[in-house]
Amino acid sequence: MNIKTASALFLVIIGTLLQLFIGDVKGAWFNFTLAALITLSFFCSFFEILFLTLFALLVLNWQPGISLELIIFGVMPIGAFFLRKLLPLEPLVGSILLSCAGIIVLYILFGIHIITNNPVLFLSDIVMSLAYSAVVFKTMSLFFEAES
Repeated sequence: MNIKTASALFLVIIGTLLQLFIGDVKGAWFNFTLAALITLSFFCSFFEILFLTLFALLVLNWQPGISLELIIFGVMPIGAFFLRKLLPLEPLVGSILLSCAGIIVLYILFGIHIITNNPVLFLSDIVMSLAYSAVVFKTMSLFFEAES
């Protein structure tokens, strides 16, 4: 494992722990892990993103079965890896836009009632997850160049 993969794994672990801790304590499940994975797709190779995504899925879903929500969650960072090359934007802006789109897609598919019944929670998730996405991007860009 090289230093870039180790750094990315560390950021995914932090995002996952934040997601699980805040979800258990506050009852609000922010998508820090998804935001981190999509952002890391701008820095990592396909196999690194695949590894990081599978790791995150294992940690988030420790039960033997896998749900449709987790399958979609797992496809998004891989899709972002391929979409990043099509975006005519700066990598930071592209990663934030793709992270936002990923979170919105999850809510539309699996939590539309949260958007309609509790828009503050939905907007809080967007803001908090995108803030973590920006932190991940800035942290990685200190040491590695983003690929576009």
